[in-house]
Amino acid sequence: MKVIFENSTGWILKSSRKIAQCMFLLTAVLILSNLTAVSEAVIAPASYVIYKSGSTIYAQNGQTGSNDYSGADAASVIQDAIDALASGGRICIKDSMTISSSITIAASNIALEGLPGVRLTYTGNDYAIVVGLTGTAVVGVVVKDLDIYGDTNALGGLRVLRPVYKSHFERLCIHHFKNASAWGINVGDGTAYTSINLFIDIFVYDNTNGLRLQTECNHNVFHAFDVSNNTSVNIKIDKDAKDNIFIAPNIATAATGVQDAGMRSTFESPYMEALTTGFSFGENTDKAYNPRVFNPIFTSVTTKYSFSVGVQYIPLLFEKGHYYLKDSVSITESATTYQVTFPTNADMLGSDYYMVCVEPSWNTSTWISSKNSTAFTVSFGTAAPAGAKLRYEVKPLW
Repeated sequence: MKVIFENSTGWILKSSRKIAQCMFLLTAVLILSNLTAVSEAVIAPASYVIYKSGSTIYAQNGQTGSNDYSGADAASVIQDAIDALASGGRICIKDSMTISSSITIAASNIALEGLPGVRLTYTGNDYAIVVGLTGTAVVGVVVKDLDIYGDTNALGGLRVLRPVYKSHFERLCIHHFKNASAWGINVGDGTAYTSINLFIDIFVYDNTNGLRLQTECNHNVFHAFDVSNNTSVNIKIDKDAKDNIFIAPNIATAATGVQDAGMRSTFESPYMEALTTGFSFGENTDKAYNPRVFNPIFTSVTTKYSFSVGVQYIPLLFEKGHYYLKDSVSITESATTYQVTFPTNADMLGSDYYMVCVEPSWNTSTWISSKNSTAFTVSFGTAAPAGAKLRYEVKPLW
């Protein structure tokens, strides 16, 4: 049995992977460092405490102790408290309650958080919580510790408009938004940057769709992000959404785990389970650009990677340190060549951008007799015997 490397510079692959992961880690560190001082509102005393007594909702001033706002409409009371904090502040929701209209945070440095176990049940027909106003920059918003429950009328749980920067979304549970076009979380509006935001320890489940990142959603970090049991797509990344990073996400139980038409999306150690398609690259006429998947775990996934439109430039798809394109195939008896054709629309750029490792099951010399961006051919010095097998692996040089 012989093993031949078409290109002996195997160290390039290892170096490329280390460089890619170092770039990924550096980007994550820079984003996280920018978020360490997201807002003083995170640790400040509550500006308002929202609580319920009987059928009345109150907004108690955290400094004076007076109930500045009250009424039967919880969303209206919460909104009045937010609008009173033109210079920022912290609002703490003490009790679970139903809101019939959206809560909008349109100013910077506002924190909206709940006490443990607090649920907001949304019965309106828009998004439960909206952060930002189109065209108005919002910085340093915090939304955390809330269970956001929807119904069949609502469009979704959390809407982050543009431009929103350096904001922090943590310990949220967003579920049961069943409108046909609903998203658990929808980020951006496709016209300007929504960038450098942190989403951590968030559970998005039992919605029609999970998370959407629209055009110009850039440099956002998703850590310990669980998106599962959404009917259609768990994560959708639109064209020109750039450099978004997912660290150890759980992506499970949907038709499609990730649909990516963005640029340089990075998934580090994703757990993919019970999916028809794990990663689908490209949408309509839009190709994904340099997607990166490191060390995924696949359980009960029918198709790991699909190239419905394609990938511009080489995708870095590593499983336990190895590029994903590998297989063991049967060789026809007496054959002296075997051609491997790449998945449809998987653009490998050209012969200088990948290397091939082959391992025949019989004693023969082997060489790569032709090689281009769509296929390569392995030639055998000795014709294949009955029952011959060939193992191959393709590795990007990037």
